[in-house]
Amino acid sequence: MLDLMFENIPKAARKRIIPNFNLMASTTEQNMYLCGLISLRPVKQRRPQKPKEEASFYDVAYPYRVKYVDKNSESKEIDVCYKAFSSLYGIGNVRRLEIFCDSCGGKNKNYTMCRFFHYLIHIEKRFDFIQVTFLINFGLVYQRTRVELPKEWADVLRSSRSKPSPFDVKEVSQEYFRSWTQHFTSRFKRQCQFLS
Repeated sequence: MLDLMFENIPKAARKRIIPNFNLMASTTEQNMYLCGLISLRPVKQRRPQKPKEEASFYDVAYPYRVKYVDKNSESKEIDVCYKAFSSLYGIGNVRRLEIFCDSCGGKNKNYTMCRFFHYLIHIEKRFDFIQVTFLINFGLVYQRTRVELPKEWADVLRSSRSKPSPFDVKEVSQEYFRSWTQHFTSRFKRQCQFLS
């Protein structure tokens, strides 16, 4: 059933739903957007499986819709079930996050990342547990490769490994990334208060 719901939305459009949703300025804006996709509809006809005394009746139904832009740049809306809706917008009961990073001290092993994880667990209460695993296998990439443009690094990364398979490189624009350092300035001290 869920697969049939997904087939009604083009694959390229499905891939853009989460990144576009995550570009919204705040969780409040995201919640307002999601509320606009859920409507209330009075129940017109009931078909109880149990006797009337035991059956539980609902006065309203909640139809869910998904908005997407098709290949002709036209905005479309389609009705979906709750499972498809929550899957497409990343809503769920995920309480454990496991992240794999390269072992770079300036990029991943830093105070901003510690603040980010603390924020997700204790302030947003989005996760109960976060595990970070630092990988040490970036040596496969020949870093003296002559590159003229930053986007050429994607080709370098793809060609740096052939077995068991080439790296799957996802290219994104700068707007996809947020400044966590700026976001945490109002919530945490600038200097790390413990050894890291």
